[in-house]
Amino acid sequence: MWDLLGRIKSGSYKAPPVRRHSIPKADGTMRPLGIPTFEDKAAQRAIVMLMEPVYEADLLPCSHGFRPGRSAHDALNAVRDGAMSGKRWVMDADISKYFDTISHTHLRGFLDQRIKDGVIRRMLDKWLKAGVRDEGVLQRTGKGTPPGGVISPLLANVFLHHVLDQWFEQEVQRRLPGDSLLVRYADAAVMLFENVLGKRLGRYGLQLHPDTTR
Repeated sequence: MWDLLGRIKSGSYKAPPVRRHSIPKADGTMRPLGIPTFEDKAAQRAIVMLMEPVYEADLLPCSHGFRPGRSAHDALNAVRDGAMSGKRWVMDADISKYFDTISHTHLRGFLDQRIKDGVIRRMLDKWLKAGVRDEGVLQRTGKGTPPGGVISPLLANVFLHHVLDQWFEQEVQRRLPGDSLLVRYADAAVMLFENVLGKRLGRYGLQLHPDTTR
């Protein structure tokens, strides 16, 4: 472990490609699963422990997924309370292939605003560039978080914090008549607002799932 820490600090750590394995889903399609190495998981956990306190100070109360002290039950309770308080028009939104389509360019821009430490940024870049190995074939793209990675939920929350949560609070809520509500758990969200969400997500390379958004 001390050798791992030394390689992280010196910059000699090499992020390995994530091994990908697909399993069947109930609808007949295949769900790709990422299988990182044990060492890579340990390295990602160390970086998460450094980044999490920074972003816990920034992330908004509407975000419930993959955060300490928050759960899916908290998200459901927030939706229930919103409905009971008279918010009758509800949009249930799900982003299609979210973790696989996060733009590295936009993500790096968001990270620039808070993460200045060179060691952390270097490690994040290595994971974003590492790619996946699917049936022996190495694949690299300019989008997506490390499949199965410990770091991925935090990066996903950072991305939607800027793309969706802040936008809803700062731009949408003040323009809507009456009260409005956003409750997000990872890439799924329940909200009240006029139908401008698809255009907003499209600007950042994301797309609403046509079957599970209603």
